[in-house]
Amino acid sequence: MAKKQKSFAEKASSTGGKDLVNVKFVKSVPSDREGFWRFNESMISMEKGQTLEATLKQMEDEAKLVDIDMPTDSKNESKITEEIAVKTEEAPVEEAPVEEAKDKKSE
Repeated sequence: MAKKQKSFAEKASSTGGKDLVNVKFVKSVPSDREGFWRFNESMISMEKGQTLEATLKQMEDEAKLVDIDMPTDSKNESKITEEIAVKTEEAPVEEAPVEEAKDKKSE
């Protein structure tokens, strides 16, 4: 028997098991010009049963995590690079004798 395949509409509508709801979110912000307002619109996909406030807070928290820069200690970085440089200088380099390899091939 032939295997039943999904149509394009069925593939496009599948959400991987999650019931999603699309919400149009309109946010008003003061304009650069005095006395005027701007309205920013965005479509937000959220799970069915989840509140809009919780979804917006989650999106805001995720945006904050992206902007976080991890502090670096320049003293530790310079010590690590110095240690690496010292280790590479101290490591003995073994060179294979080229002449002996040629002599073995000729025998």
